Amino acid sequence: MSDGRELWVLAEMHDVQGLKRWLLNAAIDSRTVGPAMQFALEAPYGRKDVVTACLEDAALGFEGMCEEDMRGVSFHTARELLVAHMENSNEKLSVRELRGTIQCMIRLGSRTHARTKICTSARKEVDKTLFL
Repeated sequence: MSDGRELWVLAEMHDVQGLKRWLLNAAIDSRTVGPAMQFALEAPYGRKDVVTACLEDAALGFEGMCEEDMRGVSFHTARELLVAHMENSNEKLSVRELRGTIQCMIRLGSRTHARTKICTSARKEVDKTLFL
């Protein structure tokens, strides 16, 4: 993903729209959506086109994603991707998929200072979604 980030920054600096379009279409998939979204949200002025592409990809699902793919991704970013998937997908997440995704989010949250608050919040969202 670092090569994609560097290419994006160069495309922004030199206003190369074709390269940006290519990166949006070819470089963002279920394995890179987390770091790409984090990269977009960390920009001081935002990268709306990257965020939009990431949310569209998240709506398609997280097939093939593993925990290492989310390394360096904040809890907030992971939550936004999950919400996009749940709101925009025609298919519902299975209980197994939902719990697995939430567990990944809890692990991400446990790396922050507000561990208890984040874990409790994530668990409440799961319970509400599963009607528990």
